[in-house]
Amino acid sequence: MAHRWKEMGEPSLMRQHKYSLLLRSIRAEKRLVALELLDLMLEDTCQQLDSI
Repeated sequence: MAHRWKEMGEPSLMRQHKYSLLLRSIRAEKRLVALELLDLMLEDTCQQLDSI
C-alpha cells in the first residue's frame, strides 16, 4: 500500500488515515462474512450427517 501511496503522490495524513479506517472496516467485514460462511457450512454439514 505504501508503494501505491508513493505512486499517487503521497496523499495527506488525513487521507492516509481515511484509507486506514476504510481498510480496517473492510477487514472486519471480511471476518464477519467468513464467520457467517463457516456457520452456514457447519449447519449444512450437520444436516447432511443427520440425514444419514
